[in-house]
Amino acid sequence: MRTIFARALRRRRQPAGRWRSGLGTGLTGPLVARARLLARAGREAPEAGLMLMEVLVSALIIGLVVVATLTGLDALTHSGTEERARNEAAVLAAESQQNLRSEPANLLLSLENNANVYTISRANTKYTVTQEASYDNGEQISCASSETKKGQGSYILVSTKITWPHMKVHPVVESSIITPPTGSGIDVEASNGEIATAGVPVVIKYTPNGSKEETKLEGSTGTAGCVLFAGIPATEATVEIAPAPGIVSPAGNQTWPIQKLTLAPNVITHVAIRAATAGAITARFTFKGQASYEHINNQGKKEPQNVEGDTFVAYNAEMGESPNFQKGNALSPTTFSSTAGKFEVAPAGFKATITSPTQAAKYPAGNLFPFPSPKAWTAYAGDCPENNPEKWLATEKAETAVLLPGEDKTLNVPLTYVELNVYSRSQKLIKEKLTKKESVTSYLETSTSYEVTISNTKCSAQTPNNTVTNATAYKHVQLTTTGSENGGHLQDPFQPFGEFKICLKKTATKAFEVKSAYVNKEPEKPVVANIYLNLTSESEVASSEREDKEVSSC
Repeated sequence: MRTIFARALRRRRQPAGRWRSGLGTGLTGPLVARARLLARAGREAPEAGLMLMEVLVSALIIGLVVVATLTGLDALTHSGTEERARNEAAVLAAESQQNLRSEPANLLLSLENNANVYTISRANTKYTVTQEASYDNGEQISCASSETKKGQGSYILVSTKITWPHMKVHPVVESSIITPPTGSGIDVEASNGEIATAGVPVVIKYTPNGSKEETKLEGSTGTAGCVLFAGIPATEATVEIAPAPGIVSPAGNQTWPIQKLTLAPNVITHVAIRAATAGAITARFTFKGQASYEHINNQGKKEPQNVEGDTFVAYNAEMGESPNFQKGNALSPTTFSSTAGKFEVAPAGFKATITSPTQAAKYPAGNLFPFPSPKAWTAYAGDCPENNPEKWLATEKAETAVLLPGEDKTLNVPLTYVELNVYSRSQKLIKEKLTKKESVTSYLETSTSYEVTISNTKCSAQTPNNTVTNATAYKHVQLTTTGSENGGHLQDPFQPFGEFKICLKKTATKAFEVKSAYVNKEPEKPVVANIYLNLTSESEVASSEREDKEVSSC
């Protein structure tokens, strides 16, 4: 700016010089004075611009200082509010700790799995108080369902955490230790071996030192699968598990052995219980991998038929009770054995899908124990492990599944096919017609429906874990069909793998039984069994060539 004004001054001086040389020296003084005034004005003009810029910069600096000052004051205000809230939280934490020290040990230990959370307002601020506790020996002992060892425990660690809205840094936490009365601790832990089980009722019984009267303590496992009893003034105690809806043992019932413990002062004794929320398996019956099958009726036409079964086996070697299987059927059990807690199971009806037994009061979701992976359940049609298709056909595999607590898992269950022909005429006549390649469908008994009993011979001596002893549990009863299109056969021809015998009841005192047991093992080659209701002679009755024989009853 100074350069610009200097150039202007020089331009102004040039005319003055010319006047000075042309007019003489008489005007030199006034002209010089005027020139000086002009020069001074030229210098003051840029200085005025500089002052304006200085004013603007100064205003900006003052503005920044003011903003910084206000921000600092605001931060200081918030800091003071936070400090006051933190001081109030510290007071609340101290009060909480004081209250916890006056509580009994058992109540404090209940906080290990279920923290006590509540709110309290002070000075227009709502504070959230969280109280927790654990049995401690210098390092916190967590309630872990996998624990099976004994651990030392000399005091209870109690802690209080205080939080509030708009908390800036971290909550206020205060902890302290409480020495419980002299005694022992029992930590009962329930799981399926992998997943903790909540809601298992536990009863501790002991006789205090110096007393003759028995004391009983009760509690239930929390979400961590355990419940801790502390301050037990005794050297011996028993642990009992009470029944609870849906909770089962590995055997699929609600009975656990009573455990007797020897206790030591200030020592926690860990007791592991195998208990879990039971599940179920639903069997979806199939034939050749399909839920429907087209059979050939009496008129030589294809006719679809749904694949249905009446019983299936749920097997798991981990049950711990031979023969390690449960049984499901189409009818949920209605009778219960109150002593053993087992189902009274009997076959009843045929369905496309059936589920292992449930019972509303004791086993609302089933009674299958959810063994941890890879201890899977295996499902197959029939009454016992002898019906496992792998025993009869190497290429046929039964489906398996690992159950989760409370889960209902659906598995495909394969069946075979039995073609029973009930003829109204003698075997001799039927054989002659077949030799001549003549149709024999007109000789099928299509007008009367007869009761047929199919006996699962290999399972006659095996009773499942969930069934009260029932000698007829391996016998399955159904009817024969009627009508010209489909009469003279089994209503439900789809059968489990295994060895069977078949018997037809004609009257109260007369029945016909296929002489030899038959084996269902190849779905591609259905078993064909024939019964002949009309015996033409005594010699025919006694003939060793007959496929069936007359008996008094099935």
